[in-house]
Parts: sequence; C-alpha cells; structure tokens
Amino acid sequence: MHLKERGNILFLILLAVVLFAALSYAVTQSLRGGGKDVSDEKAAAIAAQIINAIGLQEPELMRFMERQKLAIHQVDFIGPHGTASSSGNSPNCTTTACDFWSQDGGKVTPPILPLAAYNPATVSAGCQAGSGYRPSTLNGGVRPFMMVISASGIGTAASDFVFYYPCVHPQICAEINIQEGLRGRNDAVIVGNSPGSTPADYNSLSSSSATALASTSADRTAGSESRLITRRVWCREAGYTAGGGELFAVIYAR
Repeated sequence: MHLKERGNILFLILLAVVLFAALSYAVTQSLRGGGKDVSDEKAAAIAAQIINAIGLQEPELMRFMERQKLAIHQVDFIGPHGTASSSGNSPNCTTTACDFWSQDGGKVTPPILPLAAYNPATVSAGCQAGSGYRPSTLNGGVRPFMMVISASGIGTAASDFVFYYPCVHPQICAEINIQEGLRGRNDAVIVGNSPGSTPADYNSLSSSSATALASTSADRTAGSESRLITRRVWCREAGYTAGGGELFAVIYAR
C-alpha cells in the first residue's frame, strides 16, 4: 500500500471518529432534556399538555363534590405518595373517600408538571430535585401547592382555590399565556402580582376552618396587570426572584 493511500485511510478513519463523537453528543443532549433552551415546537406541545391536564381538574372536582356532598374545604388533595405536600391536607377530611386524587376517592389523575416544564436555572431550594416542589417520587416533575388566594375578577372577593406551581421554564410559561390568549407572541410578558405573604394574602387548604376556606386579602393576583382580570389560568413570566415562572390555575372559584 502506498504511503499516500495509507494517509487517506487514516484521514477517513479520523473523520469517522470525529463525526461519530459529534453525533453521540447531539443524541445525548437531546435525550437529557431539561436544558436551558426548549424548541418552540416542544414548548408549545408541553404547554398544551399542561393546560389540558389542569383543565380536567375543575369539572371532575365539581362532579366529585356533588356526588360526595362535599364543600371545597372538606376535600383532600393528597393522592398517591409524594403527589402533594401538607398544603393539600384538609383538616376536614379524614378518610381517602374524600381525597380527590385517591383511588378510593375521586380517582382523578394529579396534574404533575413534567420534567421538561421545569426551569433548571432556578436557584430556589424548593425547586431542586428531591425537595419541596420536586420530591424524588415524581421523577423530577413539579407538584402543585394547594393555594387559597383571591383571584382578581373571578367570582366574589372571597378566597378561591388555586393550584400554584413555581419553577416553570420561561419558554413554557410564555407559551401557556400565549395559548390561553393572555398575550400575543410579541407582546409584553405577563407579570401580575406575586402571591404575597401568608396568611394575609394567601394560605393553604390545610389552614381552612371547619366551615370555609381560609380568608385572604381581596383581588390579590392581577395587581396592575389588566390582562389577568377574570383569568383562570396564567403564568407569571417575571418577578419570581428565585428564577423560573409561576403558574396559577383557579380550580374552584367563590
């Protein structure tokens, strides 16, 4: 074999090794998910999945409460292990029969956000894997906090029952607002009010009394953001100092 031919073969082998390494890296990155960037198509699909999952909760809850003759402060949102924190533990429900997500109760699938909806850039301790909002039992998914807060322009000034998720990826957060019709793709981001302080501005289901949800300040959520008046699902795209978006979904309005 001539020296020139041997050199060409070595070059081709080296080129093949480089291309294989590059391909392997690209595949690995695509499979890992949860990166800082999400494609527009993927963000749209994840946002639609989240909106659909959350949208099933309210009608199922209405049917469950009617069937079991329960008021909202008498329903547990505990479900399978790790699905919810103590915020979903109603002091007025002592059996799984009044647990909305239990197979002995409402049999409804808990709306856990997928790992792909999580913002890996957040510095909040509660958003890290194995912690408050992302327990190890959920494979990196984000579980809701069962929040009692008065949603601006919804029902009366009384407190409403809301699913609250921090730690949301900014692209997913924006896509949820776009799909919900809160803003156009090139419009200003949604900010609105933060939940505020507890117990004055918001509370949890576990703090409800024997007769009603906990009382909180009126019309808390919109602030100066008129686009949030009367809205039942929205995501705060900015303002959460620990990073990530904050998703709110009104599940029961009063």
